[in-house]
Amino acid sequence: MKLHTIALSAALLAAACAPEHSARQSLDWDGSYFGTLQCKHGLTDTRLTLSEDGTYHMWTMHKGDPLSTNREEGRFSWDWAGNEITLRDGGKPKRYHVTENALEVLNKKGKKREGAVLIKK
Repeated sequence: MKLHTIALSAALLAAACAPEHSARQSLDWDGSYFGTLQCKHGLTDTRLTLSEDGTYHMWTMHKGDPLSTNREEGRFSWDWAGNEITLRDGGKPKRYHVTENALEVLNKKGKKREGAVLIKK
């Protein structure tokens, strides 16, 4: 009986901590996002597609150089609050803040990069 009470208490605590109004729960976040982002080597046209099954596909091309096209795919995960995603493909993780019809690029410290936004179309 004591074990049952502990398990029930843990389940209730977890439910109480889960965010009710997160981007993951409230927004239509799956789909394709587009934008031009600044990177080390100049401007990069980017298309990022998120799927409900937790997978993503990203295509990038350095502005003015169609031969520089790169394709990346993998899985993404949500933060505990359900407002940020992290792309994982084996390389270094890429983080985004999910908003209404947009993804805001986050830096290594989790801060929004000014002007670095992908728009959903």
